[in-house]
Amino acid sequence: MQTTRCPDLSLVEPGPRAPGDRIAALFDEADRDLATENVQAKRRAAREWANLVNADERVSERWGYLLVSETDLRQAKDDWLALVHAAGAA
Repeated sequence: MQTTRCPDLSLVEPGPRAPGDRIAALFDEADRDLATENVQAKRRAAREWANLVNADERVSERWGYLLVSETDLRQAKDDWLALVHAAGAA
């Protein structure tokens, strides 16, 4: 049985690496939950999706995702690039 995972927050924002990069999903997680199987499953699903999309020659942008902890959010404040950097763009 296949399960569908939904991001906690979906968005499309410029990526940090080059023009045409896009971030497709942002997962906001409590620091204490980062190592849980549920959060790691979200990470694997997002990585798999990004890999599939990036391998498709019809897609011109490079897609990625962020797994963002509450500490990342607090430290970045309202700065998108600081958040991307803190979360380690994937």
